[in-house]
Amino acid sequence: MREVIQKVLAEEAEAKGILASAHVKADGIIKAAAEQATDLVARAPKEASAEARMKVAVAIQSAEKERTSRLSQALAEIRQQVRLEPAVTGTIVNAVVRCVAGQCTLKRE
Repeated sequence: MREVIQKVLAEEAEAKGILASAHVKADGIIKAAAEQATDLVARAPKEASAEARMKVAVAIQSAEKERTSRLSQALAEIRQQVRLEPAVTGTIVNAVVRCVAGQCTLKRE
């Protein structure tokens, strides 16, 4: 009977050691998780700011492309709608040259 009691006590001591080791490991895991969480919280604003700057840059590029596209389209439409005959263009050029030379016959109001 004595041997059985000693064996039970030895098993209990071993179990306490395993339990204490598990507590130490759990504390280490909790500490590491807390440090990671703190690091994530510290990095989050920086990453969000960088992401926001990137999105703004992309939006600016997109707006610039849209502006360029619309200007090109408007220019093409204007060129298509406004066509001057060579004779009319020559008359306009001659009138401008006369005005610049001081021989303008247009009335000033």
